[in-house]
Amino acid sequence: MVRRTPDDELVEALAAAVDRLAATANRQIAARRSTSALEAAVQELEADRSELARKLDAVEARAARLEAVNREVSAKLVAAMEKIRALIDDARAR
Repeated sequence: MVRRTPDDELVEALAAAVDRLAATANRQIAARRSTSALEAAVQELEADRSELARKLDAVEARAARLEAVNREVSAKLVAAMEKIRALIDDARAR
């Protein structure tokens, strides 16, 4: 039977403390890596959001231009139809 001395107990306690410290350090390293990965993902999402906002602004501007052209064409069609009606009415009156 092996006798354990107080020094053996201290060495075992120290080894256990070092193991716990190493485990804690490994968890901290993993957490920092995870945080870095999340920060990178957030930056990528922010870049995507900026790009989408820029594209949305461009599409909205184009839609506004198309709407203005549509109103202009509609007004010209109404004017043309009114002229045609006036010519038909003139022709019937003769």
